[in-house]
Amino acid sequence: MVPAKGKPFMLGWSMTFHSALMYFVAAALAADGLNIIIPSFEAAYGFTRGQMNVAITVGTLLSVVAAFLFAWLVMKKGPKKVTVASLLLMGAAAIAFGRVTTLFGFFLCIAAFAFLAQGVAWTTTNTLVSNWFIKKRGLAFGISTMGLPLSSAAFVPIANMLVQRHGIAHAFFVIGIGVLALALVTWWWVIDTPEEAGLTPDNADLSPSEVARLRHEMTHHRSQWTITRLLKNKEVWLISLGFGLLFVVTVGIVTQLVPRLIDKGFTINQAVGFLSAASLIGIPGSYFWGWLDQRFGVRAAAITYCLWYMAATAFLLVAESGAMTVATVFFIGVALGGIGNLYPSMAAYTFGRHEFPSVNRVINVVVGMIRPLGFALMGVTYDLTHSYDTGYIVLIAVAAAAVALFWALRNNYNPDLDIL
Repeated sequence: MVPAKGKPFMLGWSMTFHSALMYFVAAALAADGLNIIIPSFEAAYGFTRGQMNVAITVGTLLSVVAAFLFAWLVMKKGPKKVTVASLLLMGAAAIAFGRVTTLFGFFLCIAAFAFLAQGVAWTTTNTLVSNWFIKKRGLAFGISTMGLPLSSAAFVPIANMLVQRHGIAHAFFVIGIGVLALALVTWWWVIDTPEEAGLTPDNADLSPSEVARLRHEMTHHRSQWTITRLLKNKEVWLISLGFGLLFVVTVGIVTQLVPRLIDKGFTINQAVGFLSAASLIGIPGSYFWGWLDQRFGVRAAAITYCLWYMAATAFLLVAESGAMTVATVFFIGVALGGIGNLYPSMAAYTFGRHEFPSVNRVINVVVGMIRPLGFALMGVTYDLTHSYDTGYIVLIAVAAAAVALFWALRNNYNPDLDIL
């Protein structure tokens, strides 16, 4: 019999909720948490922002290796086992981070966070959602990536409170224990593909024989996309470079927003409050970009996203008054919800769910090589000019370059539509 609606239907969507939780963890330790980490370590140990951002850049570049490694592991073992192992290591790294007192130790732990974030979220969750959804993929990614802005909204103020009340060591011990607990939850919760549960992508109403066919195809599929072939493909480079540049903008804005607002005269608690407000706006913003993807197509949504980010960065550049700061927070908040879901959605749409893990090996590596430049850009320009303004001007130009790349992306065929 065809699986009944109801519980099977919710099982698929529960994978998006788990993915949101994984995005929350990865963003908390590898990105958003830097809003607390940077001022806390600056005050405690005298590290400069430039030193820390360069260390973050170098450490994050090492995650390029992780992008390829975890993509290969997901192809061999599936996203569930890779996620569990990554969470165990991430929890241990968080506990160790609380004991760091040197710049080299800071670098090692930051590198571990960036490396393991690929296994906790970027590689694994994207594959999981792509496995479970085809026609509803845009909305599914929109829901799963709500964990990214939620991390800024919830983790940053919680981490700030823990650090202020209990110190860096105790704060990251608590955080690490929480991450370790999530490894157990993941082992119980996640199912790699709908076929493993006797279901279909999008919970489509198919006959038992069709369900069996899909499961056989998913189990026995062998990708024809070799590394060499992927490196010669135009769409791979347009997607990789376009979203790599957008990640530079995201990293440049999000990780330095609290220090920027402090420079403008706000207290750290006020600055964290603004970041939390932007992040809360990003939660419905994530759904909005998913809906835009579903309604108008991922290419149109990506170009619109670039233009929106240019406006958001321009507001951040000129904001001086309270009213302008509120407007800036709104524009940044809406933008925060888009990067995580549009990036995997475009890759999955262009190449299909069967090929996504294979194609993602290259796309994720290229994006991972470009993303850390946001740290270096903002850190170095700040140390040279004692202001973030120059960095923001460069970020606007970077978003404009991404528009040109997505405009050149002409492949509008989704191979998965032949399945259902």
